[in-house]
Amino acid sequence: MVFVQALAFLLAFVPQLKPAAPPGLVWIDGGRTKIGTSVDQALALGQKYPVLFNAIAAETPQHERKVDGFFLMVNEVTNEQYAAFVQATGHRPPRSWGRAAIEEAQRRFPAEESERRAKAREAGQDPGADREFDAEAWWSAHSGDEAWTVPAGEECLPVVFVDHADARAYARWAGLRLMTEFEYQRAGRMNSASLYPWGNDWDDDAYCANQAQRESRPRPVGSFHAGATRTLLEDLAGNVWEWTANAYAGYPGYKELQIRVQRDGELQVIDSIARFDPLRRVIVGGSFQNGRLEARLSTRRAVEATALTDALGFRCAASDTRFADLTQNVIDLDLAGALEPFRLSLDANTPLCIDRWSSAPGTATRQGRDENGKPRVEALPGYAVITGYEYLLFVSATGLVDSSLAELRERVKREGRVALGVFSTSRKVEGPNLAAGTYVVALARDESDPTRDRLSFAKPTGEIAATIELARIEFGRPAPAAIELSTGGDGATPDRASFRTRALSRVSQRGVSFEFTLDFAPASLGSGWRR
Repeated sequence: MVFVQALAFLLAFVPQLKPAAPPGLVWIDGGRTKIGTSVDQALALGQKYPVLFNAIAAETPQHERKVDGFFLMVNEVTNEQYAAFVQATGHRPPRSWGRAAIEEAQRRFPAEESERRAKAREAGQDPGADREFDAEAWWSAHSGDEAWTVPAGEECLPVVFVDHADARAYARWAGLRLMTEFEYQRAGRMNSASLYPWGNDWDDDAYCANQAQRESRPRPVGSFHAGATRTLLEDLAGNVWEWTANAYAGYPGYKELQIRVQRDGELQVIDSIARFDPLRRVIVGGSFQNGRLEARLSTRRAVEATALTDALGFRCAASDTRFADLTQNVIDLDLAGALEPFRLSLDANTPLCIDRWSSAPGTATRQGRDENGKPRVEALPGYAVITGYEYLLFVSATGLVDSSLAELRERVKREGRVALGVFSTSRKVEGPNLAAGTYVVALARDESDPTRDRLSFAKPTGEIAATIELARIEFGRPAPAAIELSTGGDGATPDRASFRTRALSRVSQRGVSFEFTLDFAPASLGSGWRR
């Protein structure tokens, strides 16, 4: 007993190993973090910038919040990083990549509009008011048909003209997530109360891309290394605004503020008016179009989730708990609205998963110095282009009402199927034939042979995609879950993933244990999986 106590005492002082970082991300230690702006600071800023008083007041009150450790991209997502996602998925490219096609469409528009109006009049119809060319609407309608390319020389500029859904889609594909506004402030401030990522001083030219430089577009990521944090995060301030995961809501203890300002020789009273809105999203960091006020770490602005501008981009984060982000993405994005129809509750805290990333170095650089102090161009530290994220995931159902296998089978007879969990994968399954995607897995009734247990895979819409015979199922104390891979080294035998998993019952520490096997293309699974 004394030995055990001594060992526990020693282990308490052993540094905890940090999880391995996803490509292009660095670890940010967690801790108590000052969030927001003090009331006194907000009142002073309001006197200086009365037009922005409402937004400044929304940064109050300053408070402390515990932020868990996390990973954060060293840079705002660049065009070349986003291009890997668009090429892999066919997702809508930003309109700035279709510049040539849009300019050609705009050139043709007057003649096409004139022809439309003439045809309407010939048909005895009212052609309506004159229409103006809408570049965003045209690109949304035609981006899948028109050629696009990342403009030459803009590969390492932050991607812009991406809305909140675009940013989340990239993060989902890359096995990451959007950062929270609190993680953003933690990354920039750590244990301080600094105004900016580099400290409290300001220089129009030294630290970040801002309006004083009169640029017409963002700068390549890493252009202002003097403004980087000690953890090598670049461009946390300036360059482009960055989407966060947060809805626009008041901080705990928020109260409306009041200032008095001189206008046209008269003293005017201005009350802050909260315009908090759960449908709007918080953006942070300021941009090349803004000044020192917006570059503060406590700045938070609210925009519609559908906003698309030339000064709004994003960067991604990742949790330190393995597979937590993937699991939450599957639940929030893939299964949105699907859990209730399936009467399904999920145990998101203990997913069964393996995953792996593939990446390339990319082309981002910064101005550095060699061992003799001479200037040189070097690769941007920590930068990487994620080229793929692969995974096999099973999330168990929880809260089954059955207390025995007999009760479960009887319920299957009555209801047709009982959901046992969710399976999701980035890879095509050969046996059974399942496209990459997310499926609700259920114990299903076999009409041809009621004595056999079958497992169905249903799309979130409810459509059955495949059914297989269940290898084993039993009720009791669930056995440890695992995924076992076996590969056909001959290049002809299918690679195989065997799942030993469970669904949990309301009965304490009891549930259903079951096994199933999926076949993949020969020699396709390989190695390098994270467990």
